[in-house]
Amino acid sequence: KVLMTKSSNESENTPENGDSFAAATDKLGGKGEETSLDIDGLTPEAVKEKLVEALEMAENNREQMLRALAELENMRNRTARDISNAHKFALQKFVTDLLPVVDSLEQGLDASGEEDASVQAIREGMQLTMTMLLNLMEKFSITQINPVGEPFNPDEHEAMSMVKDDKVAPGSVITVIQKGYSLHGRVIRAARVIVAQQ
Repeated sequence: KVLMTKSSNESENTPENGDSFAAATDKLGGKGEETSLDIDGLTPEAVKEKLVEALEMAENNREQMLRALAELENMRNRTARDISNAHKFALQKFVTDLLPVVDSLEQGLDASGEEDASVQAIREGMQLTMTMLLNLMEKFSITQINPVGEPFNPDEHEAMSMVKDDKVAPGSVITVIQKGYSLHGRVIRAARVIVAQQ
């Protein structure tokens, strides 16, 4: 008897992505399925016919394996391209939502150049733009750190100086020189503050 193996995922036939290759070969024909070729008592012509059939089966299995490997390579390339695009355009939604704020700033600058522009109108426009920007930042989990009157927190605040102030508790933030910001709870810029002396 001659045993012909239709497909196998033995270790010596497994590429670097062995798990994926094994899954692909399982899909194509199962693991180690064997076909028994009993040639006892057959004429030479019959044996030749059996061998031709076996060679055809081996060639078919080889073609299926090559197609599976090509499909895996295509999948790897698509995945790499998708990851690359995700990195490139990760900020697209944020930038799109930021554009109205930019438009508002441009309109305010144009209005400030007019002869009848008033300081009050310009201030109101700037305040509206600032509100739009803060709302946008909050939408993307960017939180402003403005700790006036709060106890000094070295994880979120950077003390620029300390002064005596009997009106507040020692160690409290008296003045915020520069506001800080956090992203999803992680401080990306500490607030620069002046602290009441102990």
